[in-house]
Formats: sequence, C-alpha cells, structure tokens
Amino acid sequence: MSRHCLSCALSVVLLAGCPSRDISKLEPEPTKEVYKEIPVTSNRNIDILVMVDNSDSMREEQANLATNFPRFIQVLDGIEGGRPNIHLGVVSSDLGIPPYAAESCTGTGDHGLLQNAPRVTGCSPPNGGARFLEDIALPSGARQTNYSGSLASAFSCIAQLGTTGCGLEHHLAAVKKALDGSNPENAGFLRQGAYLAVILVGDEDDCSARDTAVFNPARELDNINSTLGVFASYRCTEFGVTCDGLSSLPRAAGDYTNCEPRGDSYLYHPQEYVDFLRQLKGDPGLVIAAAIIGNPTPFGVFINDKGAPELKNSCVSANGKADPAVRDAYFVEQFGQQGTFVSICQDNFSNALDQIAKLLAKVIGTPCLDDNVPNVDIDPVAPGIQLECLVYDKNTGPTGDPVETIIPRCQMVNVNTPMTNRVPCWWSNVDRTKCAQSATGLTLHVERGGSEPAATTRVVVRCVAQ
Repeated sequence: MSRHCLSCALSVVLLAGCPSRDISKLEPEPTKEVYKEIPVTSNRNIDILVMVDNSDSMREEQANLATNFPRFIQVLDGIEGGRPNIHLGVVSSDLGIPPYAAESCTGTGDHGLLQNAPRVTGCSPPNGGARFLEDIALPSGARQTNYSGSLASAFSCIAQLGTTGCGLEHHLAAVKKALDGSNPENAGFLRQGAYLAVILVGDEDDCSARDTAVFNPARELDNINSTLGVFASYRCTEFGVTCDGLSSLPRAAGDYTNCEPRGDSYLYHPQEYVDFLRQLKGDPGLVIAAAIIGNPTPFGVFINDKGAPELKNSCVSANGKADPAVRDAYFVEQFGQQGTFVSICQDNFSNALDQIAKLLAKVIGTPCLDDNVPNVDIDPVAPGIQLECLVYDKNTGPTGDPVETIIPRCQMVNVNTPMTNRVPCWWSNVDRTKCAQSATGLTLHVERGGSEPAATTRVVVRCVAQ
C-alpha cells in the first residue's frame, strides 16, 4: 500500500496510512466521530434472538415492547433491497435455580427453549408449532413465512411471556442455552453465515450463575449475617458486581461509582457470553448486541424495611422502574460499534426499537450514512458533496492482523456523477430512494471499475460527526 494522507477541512482529521501502521487510529482524534462498516458482499440473512425477562415486574414492559415492535420492522423494511431474510425467536430469562426451588423458581424453568406459546388472546403464534418466526425472500419476489398476519403481530403474540418466571434472572445464560445446541427443539434457528442479533429486555440485571449454591434458600442462610445473605436479588448484586475497587459490596447502605461485573465468585463474568457468541459465529463482525435495560448508573444500595440490603432503582417511568444493569451493559459494550443499549424506563419503546433496528440495518450493510454525519460540503468549489470522511477497505491478513487500504475520494463531474478513471474511489450524494429511513439521505458509493475485493472485505467509513 502506498503512503497516503487525508487532511480534512479545519484539520479535524489528519491521517497517514502505510503497511506498518494501523490506519484506523486517528491522529489527532476528532471530538466526535461516526464509524460504520459495510460488507462488500451482501449478506441479507439475520437471526434475531430477543431475551425477554418474564419475572413479576415486567408486565408493562412486555406490553410496551409488543405495542411498538412494528417500528422495529418498519426500519428493517427500509433497508436497501427491503426486508432482510429474518429468523426471529424469543427466549425467557427463566432457567430456574436448580437444584433448589423457591417461589416462581422451579426446576430448570424454560431451560432456553425458544418460546412459541400465545399468552394473549386473539393472536397467532408460528404455524405448526414452529419455535421461531421465519420471513425469507424467494427468487420470485414472494416471501416464505410461517406465521399469519404481520411479522410484528406474530412477534407480539409470542413475546408477551407473562410474569410468572423466576425472579433470579439468567439473561445471558438463557441466550447461551438457546443457541448452544443443547435444545434440539431450537434447531434451524441459527443459520451458517447469517448475522446474529441478540436483544436483551429486562428491568433487573443479569444473574447467570456458574454455581447455583448462591441461590440456596435454606432458612438458616436467609439472613443478613449468613455467608450468602438474605435470599433475594441482592445476592446477584453482591456476588456479580463490584464497585470502586472493593472486593465485594458490603451489605449496607451506600452510593457507588465505577461499578463493573465480577466473575470471581458464584456468577459468571459476562465476558463468558461475549466470547461464546464470537466463537459461535466465527466472525465477530456477524454478531450484534443490543439491550433495553435499567440505566447502569446511578448505582446505590439502601436498607429496606426488613433490614436487608436492596438496590436503589436507577430509573423510573410510567411503565415501571428498573435496577442498574451493570452486567448487561458490560455485555453489550464489548461489541463496540455493533452494540447499543437504551433505558427501559421509557413510556414508549418506539425510539428504543428504532435505535436498535437502525443498528441492525447499519451492520447488515446499508450504504446510508449515520444521521450524525453533517451534510456539509468542505470544498464548495469542487463538484459534488465533499464530506469530511475517511474511507478504507479492511481485511484480515495472513497472520490474522487487520489489513487496511485507504480508498481515495473520487473527483466528481457533477453531484451524481463521479470520474472513474482512477479506481477504487468513493463519493457521496443524497439518495432518498436507497436511504428512505435516513434523515439526511446521505449515501456512500464506492467505484471499483468492475474489480471486486475479497468477499470478506468490509468498507470502513469514518466521518467527523456534528
């Protein structure tokens, strides 16, 4: 790769690329940047697994999810080429607390089975007892589906799981159980080479245990002075989260900052499940993670009227309240640009589902640029729109290291016509047909003169954001 340098207006982005340098490091870094990867080879297959917390505080949130899910589908329908090829499944948070039983926690709960039972009146689950919804494009232009009515209404039918599930929620372990092949009933949901999107919906944090002894409900252990403390959700916090460098959170009132998951006790560290998904798909670029959860901050503990420690709610809305989801937030954050979480404390989930669906659309490969990319021409004298962006091909080299090759900007004849005497090159315009869901309509084009790179190549776009 020859040495190349891109200098944007106002000196916001200045970057040189050469074989020995990772060109994805901006020097100096802009105050805010939009990052996007677009696969060169179109992959329109996506398997979407939604983990729905079915503990006793989730009724309003489940109804909110069901009511606003049409917005999620609407965004996916706006992807270039229309609705992708979708597998859509639901798994509950209930894995029980074996070998113990207490209150709503019995046996192994739903043990990671994809849920297909209609629990609201007048709705239609997947046809023929199928465990997941299928909506696939056929060569004729028709869709192969296994449900009646709309995809959104069929999802709403199976996603309202009720509120009789175990209150010690195994969000992440339930996802793993649904995908690891231990349930033959779930066969066919995962497709080789398809994107996998995992969406968590819950108002408490994950409590996925490696050692279920933490759930022992024995009377002699159910007190603040025992090794496990009062039999309640605070056990999940005490043995699953640490704050401010403490080895363990005390059973006392207090407010904390800098909280993070711990994996040195009864609970698995969430990294266990991040690694599982990456290994499951082989290509990290195929995994997307999102969550509608309690705000991870503020994080505080109070002593309730029974003298036991309990988490303060981190947020409250008309639809309910939520505890800080430190473990769930960590899980999503590990997927970087392909992860997002939004607060569950919202009266209406429409915006949350819009944000998550737009992430899926972005990863699948829409050429639309993020709405935070300003439609500002940094060179008004030159024809076309000159955006303040850097574009390059990213591949994996023989040693597994990234190989990044800068794509220069095309010279333009006019706003919609690039010069193609030197390729590859990139240009942008406003195309509201391809980018109907975009506020700006800004669209990226890469000219290659008929010469395509390796199928695993991703085009990386980095733009200064407003």
